[in-house]
Amino acid sequence: EHRISPDVLRRLRAGRKKIDYKLEKQAIQGLQKMRMVSLASAEGDLQAAAIWSLAYERLFRVQSELLPLERRSSPPADMLNAPWHSAVVWNLDPEGRPLKASIHLRKRKNNPMPSVMEIKCHCPHRRPQYEVNSQYDSPCALCRLRALWTSRSDTMNIFDISEANLLTLTKKYALLSGSETTRRLGLHVFRRGACRDLVTKKTPLSKILDLGGWKSPAALHYMAMDDLENRNYALVHADNSDSEGQTQ
Repeated sequence: EHRISPDVLRRLRAGRKKIDYKLEKQAIQGLQKMRMVSLASAEGDLQAAAIWSLAYERLFRVQSELLPLERRSSPPADMLNAPWHSAVVWNLDPEGRPLKASIHLRKRKNNPMPSVMEIKCHCPHRRPQYEVNSQYDSPCALCRLRALWTSRSDTMNIFDISEANLLTLTKKYALLSGSETTRRLGLHVFRRGACRDLVTKKTPLSKILDLGGWKSPAALHYMAMDDLENRNYALVHADNSDSEGQTQ
């Protein structure tokens, strides 16, 4: 099911008996993500659509950070010792529509301390400051999260979909939206795809590391670049501005 690169074929034809060849992991990038979210929403798979939208926008690790995402309106006072996973603090407009939310996580993979990730509303009625050809979903990730929050008021977690079911839906809609195969597709595809789109937009490296919760440029392997491209990107786009390092 995998396409072998022309360079590998050339070396095989030249008589090489052994070639180290690493298959590239799949990624779901902006436009395909939008198609998947739209298709899933039309079929009523609202939890999957919201998770994909959130995972892409803020590079969430789906398994550990969104499953579960607790329906808790604030973190506990003793954040280090209390048993909790996450909390969502809302900022609403006078009509009760979300302006932004702060998602508090007890910990992320590379950071044992509590983290806060801010998400803003990017729906068309709030988007004059954003580019016209945006890759934001409509409704946006924040509004999808809010809809599930309000409709599931009797549950502890915002998402109760199982990891296995979510993966099945991810593969289903990936095929429907243009993927040729799902053999190497996992729930990191949106994190990986968002990372590559950020590279295409020449986003400062420090901002990508901050969004993804990475501690070093070793995360550049997510970006589907070889070692030389990794080094060049780190040199050209390394962010030396404290103000740019803040996540907007």
